[in-house]
Amino acid sequence: MSIVAKTPQKELVVNRNEAIRRFAHREDLYEQALQSTASEYADITKRLIALINDNNVEELRFVIHTFRGVMGSLEVEEIFNLCTLIEEHIHANKIMETVALINELDDLMECFFRYVSNYTPNVITKKR
Repeated sequence: MSIVAKTPQKELVVNRNEAIRRFAHREDLYEQALQSTASEYADITKRLIALINDNNVEELRFVIHTFRGVMGSLEVEEIFNLCTLIEEHIHANKIMETVALINELDDLMECFFRYVSNYTPNVITKKR
């Protein structure tokens, strides 16, 4: 079953059943992974922008690639696809376009945090 989380700007679809399958059909592990991801990546867009401002391209590539993998494991397709596009723009040294995509990621992360808060207790909310 696909689950949808929305904000006024964006809609996020998560293939929850496929994600749970990736976690050995253990919903408790899936929910634990959601909480951990929400906590660890609460400030992901700020981290990415800081890396751009510091001109730390290698760390930027590493962080976005790792985050992309996490989103793939959780079956958050829109964020996974956007991270792929961000990686491509970083590789092509298209910094202004990368910043615009990171701003788009920020909107999708709002949806992700809403999704997590609907399915797990005591979730850490996005840091502002």
